[in-house]
Amino acid sequence: MIENNVELLAGDSQSVFSDLGMDDFELDYTIGNIYAEENSQDSTRANELEVLNRQSMRTSDTVNETPSRVSCGVQVTFSNERQEVTMSCSEASNSCSQTSNASTVYLLKNIQRVGVSENKCMICKSSEGRCRVPRKAMWQVWSEKQIVIPNGKRTCNSHLINSRFTKEALDSIIASKEGVEMTGTELGQWILEVTTSSKSSKPMFQFIDDSMDSKTYKSLFGLMKDQFNDLYQKYIEPTVMRDTKCRNKREALAMFLIMIRKNMDQETIGFLFHCSQSVVSDSITAVSDTLIKSLVVEHLGYQAMPRQTAIREHNRTILHKILGLEADQLAIIADGTYLYVEQPLDLQHQRLLYSGHKNRNLIKPMMLVLPSGYILECAGPYGANGTNNDSTIMQLLMLEPGLPEYVQPRDHFVIDRGFQNICGEIEHAGYGVFMPQLLKKDQCQFTVNQANQTRKVTKNRWVVESANGRMKNVWKFFKHMIEGSYTPSVMKFFRVACAISNRYFVQLQQEKPIHDVIARKVLERQHRDNELQKKIDRMNIQGRLLVSNWQKGTSEIVEDFPRLSMAELEDLTLGDYQLKKGLRYVHQHLSTNGSFDIYLYKHSDFEGHLISAKIQSRYRSNVKHLLWIQYDPAIEGTDSILGRYCRCPVGSRTVGMCSHLAAVSLVITTGI
Repeated sequence: MIENNVELLAGDSQSVFSDLGMDDFELDYTIGNIYAEENSQDSTRANELEVLNRQSMRTSDTVNETPSRVSCGVQVTFSNERQEVTMSCSEASNSCSQTSNASTVYLLKNIQRVGVSENKCMICKSSEGRCRVPRKAMWQVWSEKQIVIPNGKRTCNSHLINSRFTKEALDSIIASKEGVEMTGTELGQWILEVTTSSKSSKPMFQFIDDSMDSKTYKSLFGLMKDQFNDLYQKYIEPTVMRDTKCRNKREALAMFLIMIRKNMDQETIGFLFHCSQSVVSDSITAVSDTLIKSLVVEHLGYQAMPRQTAIREHNRTILHKILGLEADQLAIIADGTYLYVEQPLDLQHQRLLYSGHKNRNLIKPMMLVLPSGYILECAGPYGANGTNNDSTIMQLLMLEPGLPEYVQPRDHFVIDRGFQNICGEIEHAGYGVFMPQLLKKDQCQFTVNQANQTRKVTKNRWVVESANGRMKNVWKFFKHMIEGSYTPSVMKFFRVACAISNRYFVQLQQEKPIHDVIARKVLERQHRDNELQKKIDRMNIQGRLLVSNWQKGTSEIVEDFPRLSMAELEDLTLGDYQLKKGLRYVHQHLSTNGSFDIYLYKHSDFEGHLISAKIQSRYRSNVKHLLWIQYDPAIEGTDSILGRYCRCPVGSRTVGMCSHLAAVSLVITTGI
């Protein structure tokens, strides 16, 4: 009788069985037993297995007693009576194969396994499209369910992702047998692979056990968890897009979203999802093609939003009242945006995509947005050369099928000054146009009426600017330089992102009770003349300013100036945009090395209370804007401001105020 002792000493191998709750296990084979018990006196806390080996019916071999050194951190000790030999696991498996005959088989009791049939899939019992269960999948089942899958078992490809079982497949695996038979070689190899698999890397993002919270989904993919699930279940899962051995459809969607959300390169995405760069590239293409056919047709384009639905659900009261539209008229806000791309190798493409205005290569989509912020259409792509400005692009849209069939006479376009050359054609076609006013050649400031009309347009045109900004702030892929390899697909990606925004993001402008109040005030003030401007020009106040009387602006200089709340200031500006710009001026004014100093001048020779201020232009370093504010300290609230005027191009308006006036008001009235 030969007594064999097997001792597991290495760090990872020591815990292979104890981590699984298997402190004691028994190994039986057809003519012998291997049993183990924990040796509490051993300082290494290894398991000592006493092996009782018997001869088979035909032959018997002795144990090779030649000692060898440990090479992998796993030691296996065989003892022949009084002599001990220590060897590595791989050497132990070789020794087992040398010392055991072909009929020697070990039986590992108390270890569960699945059946041994190879004729059908072990999951769905199908006999078609089967493949052998990968080793990664075997160790996945062993590590998570402590079930052994014998070699040769088969399964369908649809149950595997990255050579691992899907969650549904893993949950369906149930042990049907107890006891695992292994030869000596297989036993040694099995111990080695259990040790190695415990160190193997796993994908950082696994949807098999989807434990990520909604906040993490929002950060990584741009959508909340329930939104991601909705996008997958409605627009990816039912389509002809298929799972592959390397990724499933849900993982492919995650790859695409994390790419446009984080502007992440394909190699890094492959590292996160434990797949190759080519798999990531194919997944991005497959997902974008699928969403173009499923999501985009439902949530972007003229066919996705019937005209009557657009009027009923996406018109806004503030726009219709300020611009004087009727309830059955549609307003479309148009503007182009820029997607910067790498310089093309093809010279013809380089000429087409180079913008002399931006001095960069770019692609130009044309955004058509409804007053709510819903993106009606994202047209393009268009080049950036001189022949592809906003006017020529709009001219093309008016000639191509789609927009002319969608709009009707009396509908209106809200546009910026870049469309000035097409305004006549739009009006000739029967449509209305709202565009900010243009300064004439020798004109340096708008008249009061021109400034007021311009403010009425910009008060409603901000929606398209916000839509463009949200696209680039949420989807960083479109904010930065886009690789040249993506250039043919960039418009497809952009349209998918627009459709996702329409489907899942909140509307940029929603109906609010305050909108009625703002619209009423705009209409009340639009025909007012700027009386303070007239007084300043008539009395030549600007020429009478003494340089020595200017002081750096603080609230202490004008102690009797009315103290207004932020809500009251917003009532004067008719919105928060000018206040936000004004705060930027103030922050620069307060900084130790700021270049946007605000200086105040309190007049003592003017009928009533009047202060002057000068503030540095944020565009030109050699320009300082002069402004005046007239007030009555005996009155409280917004009525205490009797007049305001600024020398900037829009500073004469009575509908709201410019950001320079807002900045000075903030410095004085809030005590900053």
